[in-house]
Formats: sequence, C-alpha cells, structure tokens
Amino acid sequence: MSEKQGMLPLRERKGCGTIGMIAFSLFWFGFLTLFYFMWRWMDPNAEQLAFPAVMSLLALAGVMILVQALHELIQARKYGPTALQLDAPPRLAGTLKGVAVTGVQAQPQEVIFEVLLTCKERKRIRSSKESRMVERIKWRHETQVVGVIWEDNQESPRLAVPLQVDLPADAPPTQQEGDVQYLWQLELRADMPGVDYRSSLAVPVEVAAAAGAAEAVDYGIFEVEPQLDGPTSRGITLTRDPVAGLQLHVGPFRHVMGPAFFVLFGLVMGFAVWHMMGGSGDPFFQGLRWVFVPLFAGMPLLVGLWRLTYATTLVIGETQVLLRRGPFGRGQTLRLTRAEVAGARYAVATQQIANRPHYTLFLERPKGADLAAATYLTDAAETAWIAEQVRTALQEAPLHQPPLPR
Repeated sequence: MSEKQGMLPLRERKGCGTIGMIAFSLFWFGFLTLFYFMWRWMDPNAEQLAFPAVMSLLALAGVMILVQALHELIQARKYGPTALQLDAPPRLAGTLKGVAVTGVQAQPQEVIFEVLLTCKERKRIRSSKESRMVERIKWRHETQVVGVIWEDNQESPRLAVPLQVDLPADAPPTQQEGDVQYLWQLELRADMPGVDYRSSLAVPVEVAAAAGAAEAVDYGIFEVEPQLDGPTSRGITLTRDPVAGLQLHVGPFRHVMGPAFFVLFGLVMGFAVWHMMGGSGDPFFQGLRWVFVPLFAGMPLLVGLWRLTYATTLVIGETQVLLRRGPFGRGQTLRLTRAEVAGARYAVATQQIANRPHYTLFLERPKGADLAAATYLTDAAETAWIAEQVRTALQEAPLHQPPLPR
C-alpha cells in the first residue's frame, strides 16, 4: 500500500503523558522529602522499623511511576509517532476511511492490530467546594485489523492499518460547549516482541455531510472476527446444560493490580499516620491518631478489598432467574421470574482498567431499572459472546430449575 493523493494527514503527539508522569514522580519524591522531615520533627526517635519501612514503600511507589515513564519513552523511541491519513474529513452518519501508518516494522508473520474509536464527553462540574472533571463514553467501536506493508521508500518497510469505520448519526461531533467537551479518539494496539505497540490519536469529527458526497477509496480491509466457544478471561465460567440451564460465574481476584494498589496504599498510610502521630509523645496527637488512621487508611482499604472480592453468579432456570452479587464472599441474592427479564445487553463503563475500557453486562427489565449481572469485563468480543449466550438462554427453557450454587 502506498500514499494516495489528497489524503488529510494527522500526526500523533508523543511524550505528553510521559512528561506528566515524570513530573508527578518528581512531585512525589518532593512530597516524600517533606514527609520525612515532618516525621522526624514529630518523632525524633524515628529510627525504629516503622520509619524506614514506610519510607521504603512510598519510595517504591515513586520508582514504579518512573519505570512506567521509562517504558513509555522506550516505546516512543522504538515506534515513533503514528501518522493518520484520511481520505476526507470524517463526518457523522458517514464513514471514517484512511490508513494509520505505524512505526512497526514489517514482520514475517501477520500482525493483528486492535482498533478502537471512541467518542468521549468531558464535563467539568463546578461547585462551591470543588471543581472536577467527569468523563463519559458516548460511543465506541472496536475491531481487529491485519496490518499491511506501507510502501514509502524506506529501507525498512513499515506496517499500516487500513481504517473503515461507519460513524453514528446521533453522536456529537468534536466541539466545545462551555464546560462540556466532546472529542473523538483513535487507539491502535498490537502485541509485539519486547515492547508492545500502543498509539492514540485525536480525530476531528464534523457534523453530518449533505447528501451526494463523494465516496472515499476502498482499501479492502481484512477484519478479524474472533471465534469464541467459551469465556477466555481468568475467573469467568459459563456452562449450559439442557437440564440445569445456564450458569455464569464471574469470580473475584480477576483484576489484582488496581485494587491491590488501594489496599497497599491504605496499609502504608495507616501505618505511617499511626507511628508518626504516636511517636511524638504528645497525648493530644496520640488520641487523634484513632481519628486520622481510619480516615487515611479505611477508605482505600475498603475500596481495594471491595474490588478484589466482588463476584457475581447468574443462573437462568425454567421459571426463575437468580442473580447473586457482592463482595467478601457474601452478596445479595435476587430472584426474578422469567417474565421480569426481557434480555441482556452490555455497555462500556466510564472507568478504565490498565488504560483499557471495561464493560458491564446488564439484564434488561421491562419494568424497573436494568440489573448489572457482570462487571469489569475487559474483552469486548468475550462480553458480546456472553451477552448472546444469556439472550439465547432466556429464550429457551430447561426441564428443571437448578439450585443457586453455594
């Protein structure tokens, strides 16, 4: 594939997030320095085990941030910026067509790129006490495309990703309306030896075009449709039986890094505040630590343990739909009749896990709010397959009602 005349070029901005991470790590080490002198001032005998242990853990967190920034610097140096060349300005109710020229060198085997196009709403909420930014996903398209060789007269041929995405008519274009901003983002990912390829580009999407607009070039894109015969993610099981019906279990401890960080942060902060305020020898500070330790340690500990242990079990029987969900091995059990569940759907959640979106599976109800039957699903194809299996099971009736697994 070679460059076509009249294409609109867009280039990725590399390094902005890396600079922010380096700046934050420098701020973190500055905070540790201040924390060190405050602790020594409140506890002159801070050479006990608690002091070096807490300082080492906090310093380790800063080192991990620096390591992540270094990883992104290596990635940017290896692949460089990605260039997006569009046939025409993308418009709503139209088609985004073009190629994304990557820095990935041509490989003997096929390289499959994961393509994600997302429309996001960023809204700043202001109040007398705070001002915060809230981000929501308005529309998302995810697919997989085989990379093709880009002929640009370089000694080492690179791979390009052909793009052809139908845009919705009811999504907002790229624009700013006061405190609300709408933006479109194109993400490309590929698993490579050593450092994986990751790229993110902002795509300006305009309002719908008038009728009769010229069509763009067709690149003959080869999209890969994953074929699934069962869940592939760790901790998820789905069984179907003519007698027992459908049983879906989404277990705990599937995403450890994020919740574990909250748990570790809560333990470190509680440990530090307890010893720092108790070592001063002042009865006033020693009494206050019973207030500040739960404040600094309780909330992150609760959030982390909740996320780590949250699990759901869905059983679709002959006459009933049983849903049990909750953390700590205990949860609320909901018993619904088949008539109270109309179907299943899934939606993209606003939060992300390791810079990737996650999905929530809902049971649709004709009356009342939809029920979340599975959360923090990170594979779009797997989520769509599970939703289809649940919809199929709701249309079929087993011979006997299965008991809810204990």
